[in-house]
Amino acid sequence: MAVQTQEAYERHVATVRDANRKKTEAGQEIGPLPDVVNPKRKAKARKSFAFFCQTYFPEAFYLPWSEYHLSAADKIERAARGGGLFSFAMPRGSGKTTICEWAALWGTLFGISPYVVLIGATEDDAESRLKNIKTELMVNDLLLEDFPEVCFPVRKIGNAVRRAEGQKFNGELTGSEWKAKMFVLPTIKGSPASGGIIEVRGITGKIRGMNHKTRTGQIRRPTLAICDDPQTRESAGSLTQCKKRSDVIMGDVAYLAGPKRPIAVVMPCTVIYRGDLADRMLDREACPDWQGEKTKMMPTFPTNMGLWLKYREIQVTAFQNDDPTHPETQFYRDNLKEMQLGATVSWVHRFDETEVDAIQHSLNKYFRSPGIFQAECQNDPEAVSESEPELTDEDIIAKSIGIERGRIPLKCTKITAFIDVQKEVLYWMVVAWEPHFSGHIVAYGAWPDQQMEYFANNNLRTKLSDVTPGAGMEGAIYAGLTALCNYLVPRMWVREDGVEMAIDATLIDANWGQSTSVVYKVCGSSNWRGTVLPSHGKYVGASSQPWSDLKGRRGETMGHHWRRGVSESTKLERVVIDTNYWKSFVYDRLCVAIGDSGTMTIHQGSHRLLAEHLNSEFRVRTKGRGRELDEWKARPDRLDNHWFDCLVGAAVAASLLSLTLAGTVSEGRLDTSRTYKSLSALQKQKRRNRR
Repeated sequence: MAVQTQEAYERHVATVRDANRKKTEAGQEIGPLPDVVNPKRKAKARKSFAFFCQTYFPEAFYLPWSEYHLSAADKIERAARGGGLFSFAMPRGSGKTTICEWAALWGTLFGISPYVVLIGATEDDAESRLKNIKTELMVNDLLLEDFPEVCFPVRKIGNAVRRAEGQKFNGELTGSEWKAKMFVLPTIKGSPASGGIIEVRGITGKIRGMNHKTRTGQIRRPTLAICDDPQTRESAGSLTQCKKRSDVIMGDVAYLAGPKRPIAVVMPCTVIYRGDLADRMLDREACPDWQGEKTKMMPTFPTNMGLWLKYREIQVTAFQNDDPTHPETQFYRDNLKEMQLGATVSWVHRFDETEVDAIQHSLNKYFRSPGIFQAECQNDPEAVSESEPELTDEDIIAKSIGIERGRIPLKCTKITAFIDVQKEVLYWMVVAWEPHFSGHIVAYGAWPDQQMEYFANNNLRTKLSDVTPGAGMEGAIYAGLTALCNYLVPRMWVREDGVEMAIDATLIDANWGQSTSVVYKVCGSSNWRGTVLPSHGKYVGASSQPWSDLKGRRGETMGHHWRRGVSESTKLERVVIDTNYWKSFVYDRLCVAIGDSGTMTIHQGSHRLLAEHLNSEFRVRTKGRGRELDEWKARPDRLDNHWFDCLVGAAVAASLLSLTLAGTVSEGRLDTSRTYKSLSALQKQKRRNRR
């Protein structure tokens, strides 16, 4: 009886298992495909990418296309069909990201580009592109009508990754894959989209050597790469990051295809800063292999800007008074022909409901932020400074000489240091000086040490709070300053002839409000009192009272655009610095050629990040109170200037030691009666010699 019961149970289990297997197989089989609803429409879409976009995605682009949309579509189609390198800049908000998604879909649906790689500025950007494409395949009914061989199986998958693995058509596995960063379209006999692949990557992710092995063992490599806006605002402002991303595109992306088919690379982009990645790749002289093309939202401005300025006054007043009636728009209607005169726009249909036309829309964006408009909408960012030629980062890097880090050049007699205080890190620099103000950057760094060549103040690997657990902000800064002073000040620095030298003067920036009291506390401690001094930068512009007219307080020493005395509140010595003057002074040292008196050199090594700091500001020659002087402003494309501040502070510390440069005058310029050989002058001389 027991044996019969066991046999019955096993038969039951087998029956259930067989039923489940048949149920699973039935679920895996997608069944017959629907017929194509409009074969002519589908055939026309294969011949024209622009027609494909405008036909199957009517809700995404509800406005008629502009000429630059059609040009972009043409470039993408030419690249997909025949290879090549294409870059085009469109005004922000023109829908270039959406067009990129459609381009990937068009290429795979028709088998024109069987393997497409979408590359975004970040991995998250890229993944969101793929998610949008998946959504179109699953919910776009027009695509289902004409591409049932793709959309019908995809809808059967839904978002179930495992369902894709077992999906069958006529009893054969379709080979579909449905993952977060890539998908493989189903293999359906007779479908040009069979096995089509779309994969995404971030520009900083792993791109080199991408390939996919099919179920039959075939190795596929990308045929079309679309680099959609491959830079962020942060990366666009960094020469190093621009170069890295350019190297990825030119060295990794451009070599993704196999040996028998050329890779097609398309890069829709927007210029953020002059000289950034997009700006360079669009320059046909700098990058002749790329067929670059720029489009402006407003190719020409109105001739009567006086009326537009009055328009802006009306608009601002309405904003301030919370007036919802848009009186500026009525003013525009009343003066329409005169205000339109001379103006042209690249997309006449682009304007908001409250606006009359695209001219008003463009000028509204311009008035909101002229600088941003020039970059984001015109793809022609303004030059940072037109006041005078500036050094390039390469010019600064070229000031490196063959003296190892930490070693003092033979002719130097003084050493100074400066510490710049930030919330989570301290920047420092040690500079050696010859008697007549030739300087040499001996060493520089961050505390805590970041253990990497390139970093930003807003992206630190190790913070002060990390190395002082349990301490508050002021406690962390105090501990960091104490440790850094212990590292720098007692150290003996060795000159080339073997003579040991100590730092003669050290200044610490005490301007940052939340750290001022901490800096004074450190400088006033028994270890450093009198040898390490707090410093305060003072902005003296053309409209300010001249430094020479400032009267020192009782007991203060008035030096060369600095004054040294006892603070009334802390009873400790401190130094106040005319920062505009000393920034010009230091920058001029960088401009003087190596070997000439008054030059600035750097120890041997890689100095890309240092160059970015030293080139983080620009000077504008300004008139006021019957005089001219430099006023320094931050470059919008540079994040950090801290080592520039350090070099300035170290130079002031050298002046405290009575070092002087022959020919300096009171307002921040070298004496024009003397001749100084600058880098630009030497470069011009070299060009003349070649002729």
